[in-house]
Amino acid sequence: MFDSTIFSEHLYMHIGFLLIIIGLIISIGFLVKFYLSNKKRSNLKIQKNIDQLKKINNVLRVKNKILEQFVFTTTHDLKTPLGSIYGFGSRIQTMIKRGEIKEEKLRIYVNFIMESIVQLSEIIEDSLEYGKTGQKCKIIRIDVKKLLKDLIGKSFMGYNDLTIINNNEVDALYSDYNQIYKVFQNLFENAYKFNDKDNKVIVISGKETESGYEFYVKDNGIGIEKKYYKKIFGLFQRLHGKDVPGTGLGLAIVKKNIDQLQGSIRIESEVGEYTTFHFTIPKT
Repeated sequence: MFDSTIFSEHLYMHIGFLLIIIGLIISIGFLVKFYLSNKKRSNLKIQKNIDQLKKINNVLRVKNKILEQFVFTTTHDLKTPLGSIYGFGSRIQTMIKRGEIKEEKLRIYVNFIMESIVQLSEIIEDSLEYGKTGQKCKIIRIDVKKLLKDLIGKSFMGYNDLTIINNNEVDALYSDYNQIYKVFQNLFENAYKFNDKDNKVIVISGKETESGYEFYVKDNGIGIEKKYYKKIFGLFQRLHGKDVPGTGLGLAIVKKNIDQLQGSIRIESEVGEYTTFHFTIPKT
């Protein structure tokens, strides 16, 4: 005889077991999903850390290479004036010992020594300036028109053979003041030094764009051959030797400052006619 009560009890028991099994399956599913999700996040985090370490390692490798080049070229360039000072000092010492002091020769030797000391001082000063670049930027509001006015008034006032045409339209920007100032200062000095014209002209232009600011400094000087466009931004690069005063670090400082500000710089030139340095500064 069929007992419905016993059947119902067995049915409810099986349903209960089934629900428990379904619950366990769902729980296991959630645990597996949680594990896989955490594992994926962990793998992504590990990969991100690996990528960051690779990036840091590449930056350090580049900086070490630059440092090695800097130390080598600085040491090499310091030897020249030091050698001159030692050489002419030794000659003076020998003349004194022999009692052969002649005023004209002494004057010549002392002049050479003083010129070498000035050269040595310039190399040290520019090397220190180059070393400062790459430090953490101090972003402030810069009154560009005032900066250019101060620079021109301080460094180029009274140059009777120079005309500066200021077509800058940028009122202000946010960036590192010292780095921006050094960029303009070195480009202006470069434009004046490498100019063989009786009436030297420097044109500065600046305008705001959607992503940043575009400037250029143009001169009517001797120009640069295209094959030297990259070389002139290197350390202690002096295309004209001792014919033009300087340490060969000015444009290296310009390039390093602009790179630090995440900008860009390029050259446009015609030998014997002009040189234009175009550079951009992004908005911050």
